[in-house]
Amino acid sequence: MEVQQNGAQAPKQKSDAYYLTPDDAKTFGDIDYMRMAKSVRRTFPKEKMGKNNAFVQSVSALEKATGESYTSLAQGNQSSAQTNQEVAERRRTDTNLDMFRNMARDIRKR
Repeated sequence: MEVQQNGAQAPKQKSDAYYLTPDDAKTFGDIDYMRMAKSVRRTFPKEKMGKNNAFVQSVSALEKATGESYTSLAQGNQSSAQTNQEVAERRRTDTNLDMFRNMARDIRKR
């Protein structure tokens, strides 16, 4: 602190204040690396998908873009899902637990 002429001390001026840039303040990591788009290639068994069994997806923290073969993959999944639903039968209700269900219903009514 500096001493003024009348003997009072003047407060020290703030100098060289340290402020983070907006990018540095947001994260501890490398923000440029996180902003960079990464491409991911996913493959599936040829038996289920046929010849076109892979798709490339570009993933970024800011936006998401998909590759060309993704649409054909989605169509293939929908058709196989429909056939699986037709084949599966509903399970039959088991009457062994009716006594416990009735007790739970009675407790709930009270």
